Amino acid sequence: MSSDTKNVLEISRYEFYQNINTVTLDLYTKKPLSDSLKNLSDPLEQCLVKYDSDTQTITLDFDIDNNTINYSLKLAHPIEKIVELNIGFKKFEITFSKKDKTINWKYIEARDNDTSSKTHLFNTDNKVDSTSNILKQPYTSKTDWANFKVEDTPEIKEEVEAEEEDENAFFQKIFANSTEEQKKAMLKSMQESSGTVLSTDWDKVKDGKVEPNLPDGAELKEK
Repeated sequence: MSSDTKNVLEISRYEFYQNINTVTLDLYTKKPLSDSLKNLSDPLEQCLVKYDSDTQTITLDFDIDNNTINYSLKLAHPIEKIVELNIGFKKFEITFSKKDKTINWKYIEARDNDTSSKTHLFNTDNKVDSTSNILKQPYTSKTDWANFKVEDTPEIKEEVEAEEEDENAFFQKIFANSTEEQKKAMLKSMQESSGTVLSTDWDKVKDGKVEPNLPDGAELKEK
């Protein structure tokens, strides 16, 4: 390839997968990527990919060693930030952190006038009283978390796993495949925060109470 000939990269398809905290977007190119791209040091730091929070759009845009691309994708949900970019044989792998970690992304590209992807990973009994704007607390927890074991309280486990609706399938899968400490963290954070916080990090939640993360303008009504 001559020095003045551009290799215009085209995205042929994309896939995505997710966990509670992040979404990973795989962008596949029609042609293999050059070694100069695959061997880039810290491609994320070189700003090959950017996120515009105003338009909720991720853009892969660069011109490196005659390899050029300008590809944009408007996301179905807002994100916090891009956390990783890896470049493979025919793939750009972009990982970003979710802004709302309770949402299970049904698809990654925004669709006009469609709210069906705004499905939460779990259901709670929390309700906001429309007259007082108070978030009602369904229960309080007096569990001895230091000695807590999931199998000792089947009613709590059943409450988490009983829901079989599509919007809960992702949460149930994570819960079923989690370690004992991760399960304790999930249940403790959900109970103590009145269903407003979900954590899988036992070290972070084991000592203190998990405070509610309430909607803007809402207040927690203690029983």
